[in-house]
Parts: sequence; structure tokens; C-alpha cells
Amino acid sequence: MSETRSSNFECLRILAIILILIMHSYAQANCKENLFNLFVGYVISAIGNIGVSCFVLLSGYFGVKFKMQRFIQLILITTFCTVISFIANHGWLFNISFFDSLIVVLRYKNWFIACYLILMLLSPFINKAMLALSKMEYNRLLIILFVTFSVLPTLFVSYYYTILTDGGKCLTYILFLYIIGRYLSLFYSEKKISKSLCLLSFLSLTILIVMLNVTISYVFHKECRIFSMDCSPLVLFSSLCVFFFFKGLALKSRLVNSIAASVLAVYLLDNLRLYVSDHIFDITLYAESNFFLLYLMVFVIVVFVLGIVIDKIRVFVCGKCENYIIKKL
Repeated sequence: MSETRSSNFECLRILAIILILIMHSYAQANCKENLFNLFVGYVISAIGNIGVSCFVLLSGYFGVKFKMQRFIQLILITTFCTVISFIANHGWLFNISFFDSLIVVLRYKNWFIACYLILMLLSPFINKAMLALSKMEYNRLLIILFVTFSVLPTLFVSYYYTILTDGGKCLTYILFLYIIGRYLSLFYSEKKISKSLCLLSFLSLTILIVMLNVTISYVFHKECRIFSMDCSPLVLFSSLCVFFFFKGLALKSRLVNSIAASVLAVYLLDNLRLYVSDHIFDITLYAESNFFLLYLMVFVIVVFVLGIVIDKIRVFVCGKCENYIIKKL
């Protein structure tokens, strides 16, 4: 019997997707009046945005190796999940929107997948360039990128109209995170940091992010989430704390590994939240409830499990067909 591979980073992948689902589900609930639930939104924003960062840090740590089969497979999975989400939410309507879902990749409709596909194309060149740098040169590069793509956009720059767009939801920041991940792999693969220190640092950073955002919102009478943007230095440091926490775990689980294999599909099936809300559990009905947080967790679990089940069915039913298409292309 083959030995089960380590599951610590697989757990992190699962956590990353769940955090993204929680953040999106909270936004869908649209809380407006309950002060506690509004405060919960600030906490979710502070924690949720580390999801993508952790996912890309992991990609950088292990290194993306461009393979045409994997590239095509990701396009097929993205198209499949987009079509399934469309049918679930709108039925069998063969209109312009349906055909639009077939070319979601070409139109960059999913920002993360579009960026990740481009990252895959660029990865051979990035990996080779990073190996050519000394540690000191790498340090200087990271300082320049950190100031340019994290500090300045957070403190001074309008993040919608610069080389860094939408608070870090763009290719520029994804590449920055990937380069950090490569750095950790090249120079800190054996580095161990106390899990207690990582956890304490993460909690401290989360509290700081929430306090800054709430304070600015109160002073200027306008909702502020500046310090919980993807590109925020505080979110970046939080992501690194979580990364090193899971790096230090010793965990092996076939179940965890099996679930982790489907987390990208869960992310791509994110719009199933609309189906769940319409047909199973309407989260918007509890937006002002004092038990909203509990309802939110149940809602996220339902969406997550549904996504896992659909992906496992996809692999079972379409796996051979998918492999055939990949080989022919």
C-alpha cells in the first residue's frame, strides 16, 4: 500500500477556498442594519482575502511547471463549471449568456483563472529567472515589488486605475505572490517557525486590520476596507503567518487529500451560491438575524459540499472523455 502524502498544505488549500466562499457568501447576504453582523463583515474581509494569497503562495512554493495537458485541463474544468453554474441558476436557456459561459476563459470573465493561466504560461521563464538570482538580489527585488505593489497601492494610490488594479485582484499581484512563494521554496524550505508565534501574529494582524478599517469608516462616515484588500501589507503578512503555520503541521489524511483535489472546482462553482439561496437555503433571509454567523457557516458548508460532489461526479462521468480531448488537442 502506497504511503499517504503529506496533507498539511492540502488543508491550507481547503481553508483558502472556504475563506473565499465565506467572503462571497457574506457579500451575497447583504447585511445592512445589524451592527454585530456588519462588524462580522469587517472580520471576514480581513481574513477572507488571505485565501487567494495563500493559494498563490503555495503555487510559488511548489513551483508551477507548464504542461500543455494541465493547461487545457484547467480550461476544460473552468468551462464545465461555468456551464453547470449557468444551467443551475438559469435553466436550459440557450441564449447569448449561455454561449458566453462557453468562452469564459477567452473573455477573462473569471479574474483569478485568467491570471493563473497566464501565470502558467510565464512560469518557465519566471522559474528560470529566479534561479539566476542570488539571495541578496532576490531580497532587493522583493523589497522593490513589496513597496510598489503592496505599500504604495494601500496607502497612497487609487488601486482601480494603476498597474495594480482592483486592490490586487490582477495579474501583477498574482505574479508578485508567486515570486514570494518561489523565494520561500529556494531559501526557506527548511525554515521552521513556531506555530504559536504564527497563530498569535495572525490574530494580532487580523485585529489590527479590523481596527484600522472600522476606525477609518467611523471617522469618515463611509465604509472602508482599504487594509483588508488583497494587496494590503497586513493581509500579505497574515497570509505568510498562515502559510508557515500549516507548513509546520504534521498531517496525513487520504480524505483531506481527496477533498483538496476538488477545491479549485469548488471555487469555479462559486456561483452555485445563487442556486443554493434560491432552492435550498436563502441566506439573505437571515442577514439581520442575531444568529446570522451560524446561518452563514451552514450556507457555506452546503455550497462547499455541493461543489465537491459535483466535481467528483464530473471526474467519474467525464474523466475519460476529458483525457481523450486533452490527448487529441
